[in-house]
Amino acid sequence: MQQKAELVIGRRRRPQPNDSHTVSPPRHDVSRAAGHARGWLRDVLGDHPVLDDASLCLSELVTNALRYTESGKDGQIRVEVTHSDELVRVEVIDDGGSNTVPHLATVDEMDVCGRGLRIVAFLATDWGVSERDEGHAVWFEMRCVVGRSRP
Repeated sequence: MQQKAELVIGRRRRPQPNDSHTVSPPRHDVSRAAGHARGWLRDVLGDHPVLDDASLCLSELVTNALRYTESGKDGQIRVEVTHSDELVRVEVIDDGGSNTVPHLATVDEMDVCGRGLRIVAFLATDWGVSERDEGHAVWFEMRCVVGRSRP
């Protein structure tokens, strides 16, 4: 049976039906916002076998949304999770305003940033980007394989 949950980080512009959780940490505090999202995901997924990998991927996507979109400038991020025993799907929806569509970056060995989506691509069964309102939804899916959490 599939279950759904939603988290909003930042200023709420309009009420959403069936909200399960809303937090408002300072958006400029990226690590705090990512920490809130990881804690919320832990509450949603419990002891799901893909929790650790999903938490890392969620943290990367929240960080990207805050650093590179209007969400980090007094906007909001919405996280939507759909999960069952076999599948976890996470979407991070931003406010848009970035110069590019989220993509795998080419980085040098010594670069400090630019590896987030590569981590997501490695850990997730599938991932992608879709347009959502004025922004983007970056999503990933993880399937639970008996004895393993990755494909």
